[in-house]
Amino acid sequence: MKRRTYEYHGFRLTLTGWAARLGIDYDVLRLRLANGWTVERAFETPVEEAELVPATQAHEARKAANRQRTKGKILEYNGERRTVSEWAKKLGIPRVTIDERLRKGYPVGQCIGLEPIKFDYSWRCRKLTYKGETLTTREWADRLHVSLCQFCVRIRKGFPPERLFAEGRRARHARTSSKRR
Repeated sequence: MKRRTYEYHGFRLTLTGWAARLGIDYDVLRLRLANGWTVERAFETPVEEAELVPATQAHEARKAANRQRTKGKILEYNGERRTVSEWAKKLGIPRVTIDERLRKGYPVGQCIGLEPIKFDYSWRCRKLTYKGETLTTREWADRLHVSLCQFCVRIRKGFPPERLFAEGRRARHARTSSKRR
């Protein structure tokens, strides 16, 4: 990742380079620029002792606020409150995994992996009726010579009945009993 550079008096350096060259604390320069100061004003204004203390305090206050910010949702489990990132770090689970489980509507205990996830296998027993015949998805898959997974993908993708109940390749390309030559 390329670091941002600042041009001043014909030289182009990173903020770290300017801090070393000017003898001004990096955090002071960073906060001055973050508060809308021009590069010239930030680099030319002498540092007062009073400026260093608030800069550090402001930085610490922002860090504390960032930890409590609800950008990462706060989850409570057994009386313990933490952000998604904090749970992820504590339990060694990727943050995106917890986010995805939350998006899918899992309870908090299952989202953070402290309770087993109960999967819904009801799609295996779902009954479908086609041309007056009612069978489960597994029975339809067997009848049509397709895998259960393939048949369920057809359902999930919203195939029209003609394609949903079309026979699989194995049935269409079945070999005859003739011997190979």
